[in-house]
Amino acid sequence: MFPNPSNGDNVYLKMNGLAPNEEILVVLNDVLGQQVFSKVMFADTNGTVLEAINGTQNLPAGVYLIVGSRRNIAYKQKLIIK
Repeated sequence: MFPNPSNGDNVYLKMNGLAPNEEILVVLNDVLGQQVFSKVMFADTNGTVLEAINGTQNLPAGVYLIVGSRRNIAYKQKLIIK
């Protein structure tokens, strides 16, 4: 995920090593566990996802948790909005 920390501009998510056209559910939660963003993304034919997470411009400063899940595997990373 980049840029991280973010100054409120769009944040980009990049994942490699996926199967072509594999489906990934991406969810962004605040520190209270409230969902602030959710989207199903698909890997390209090379098995890569590179997509903007729109809406981060409207998020208050703080720490968020982004979770990308596929085939019962979850990937987690903190996102800081300053």
